[in-house]
Amino acid sequence: MKKKFLTKDDRKKIDQILQSKKPNSAYRRALILKMIDEEYRQTEISRLHLSTTKTIRNMIKKHAVEGIDAVLYDKPRAGQPRKFNKRQEVHIAAVVCSDPPQGHARWSLSLLKQHSEEKKIVDSISKESLRILLVSQDIKPWKHKMWCIPTIDDAFIKQMEDVLAIYEKSYDPQMSR
Repeated sequence: MKKKFLTKDDRKKIDQILQSKKPNSAYRRALILKMIDEEYRQTEISRLHLSTTKTIRNMIKKHAVEGIDAVLYDKPRAGQPRKFNKRQEVHIAAVVCSDPPQGHARWSLSLLKQHSEEKKIVDSISKESLRILLVSQDIKPWKHKMWCIPTIDDAFIKQMEDVLAIYEKSYDPQMSR
C-alpha cells in the first residue's frame, strides 16, 4: 500500500476548510491537496482548472519543506511604504475642508494635486494617492456639508503644525500629574 501524502492531522484541517464551503484561496488549495492525497495526477487536477501543474508541483515541494499551513495560507505581506507623513496628510485634509479657489465649486483631485505640489505640501503626488488618502480619512466634501476652515494661511499652518508637534511627542507620564 502506498503511503498517503497527507498526515491524519493534515486531512482533518483540510476537511474543516472544505466543509466551510467558502471559496477562497485556502479552500482551492485544500481541494488540490486532498486530490493529491487521493492520488489524482497533477495533469488531471490542472484540467479541472484548479491550478497549473507547475503550481501543483510547487505546492507539493512546499508541503514537504514547510508543512501544510505554508501551502494553505499566504504569509503576511508588508505592503507599500507610506507615501506621506502624518503632517502632510493632515495638511491635505485641511486644504480639502477649506473653500476651493476662486472660480471652482469644489476641490477636485486635479485641483488638489496641483495645489499640494505648488504649495510644496508634497514634492509630487498622484490623483489616485490623493483619492486613497481622502477615502482613508472618510473625507467627502462633495457629499456632505462639513466644518470648513475659512482660509489656510501661514498663521493657520503654523498653529496646525504646533498642535501636530504636540501629538508627535512621546508619552511622558510626569506630564499627566
